[in-house]
Amino acid sequence: MFRKKIKRVLVIGHRGFIGSHVMEAPEFADTDSDHVQFNVQGMDIKDGPLSDVQSDTWTEGEYDFIIFLACDFRESMEGYVENARMIAQVGRYMEAHQHTHLIYTSSAAVYPMDYASMKEENVHPQGAPSHYGQGKLLGEMGLRASSKRVTIFRLANVFGPRGRGVVDLIKSGERTIYGTGMQVRDFIHVGDVVRAIVAAVLAPKRWRGTFNVSTGHGHTVLSIYKEFGKKSPIFKKALPGDRKFSVLDNTKFMENIR
Repeated sequence: MFRKKIKRVLVIGHRGFIGSHVMEAPEFADTDSDHVQFNVQGMDIKDGPLSDVQSDTWTEGEYDFIIFLACDFRESMEGYVENARMIAQVGRYMEAHQHTHLIYTSSAAVYPMDYASMKEENVHPQGAPSHYGQGKLLGEMGLRASSKRVTIFRLANVFGPRGRGVVDLIKSGERTIYGTGMQVRDFIHVGDVVRAIVAAVLAPKRWRGTFNVSTGHGHTVLSIYKEFGKKSPIFKKALPGDRKFSVLDNTKFMENIR
């Protein structure tokens, strides 16, 4: 008779958009498995100062997996610095606990403006055009240097229940379109992102490395508005640094998820 293994999982940012869905993953709630049971814990700055990733309280634990979702989304140097501080704290933990497997959600924003580089997951991107993208790229570099047991998911535009992305805002009644609306985006449902995260927990060796997590298909913002918008859109000046085309090559991801 096999002895059931208990795997401890820490979700950093468990009250956020993606994190709240990760906490609801049925695989983590399954107590009937014969071999593995997951003990999933969450921490989030919304729970108070002691649950800030920059604190030392959580680093006293021993985790088999850390799912690092927390992020400061501000497009400013302040946001970049906050992300750098969180990355440094997690990196220190990983250096001290080499058995832990880390899953880090990065972004398509790490790529420069030209599309060709978005196919090169194993090539270090140069020239992320925003503070957010630069912060995510810093996270990839720092966390990869701290441990060999790292999965990096570069996410396309994620949408779904409780989301605040382009699709979600349009569905909720937002009428503003910045620029012409002909910007092409790759939209992926949060359920597919959670599926990828769970897969990396279930088979960590298979998922070491960097993966573009996307559908591989592009849609203009205007076409999304025509499908889900409730009234005529209001066009405003394009945002600085806004990409005209952002579709990720997901070949590597699809080969692994099958």
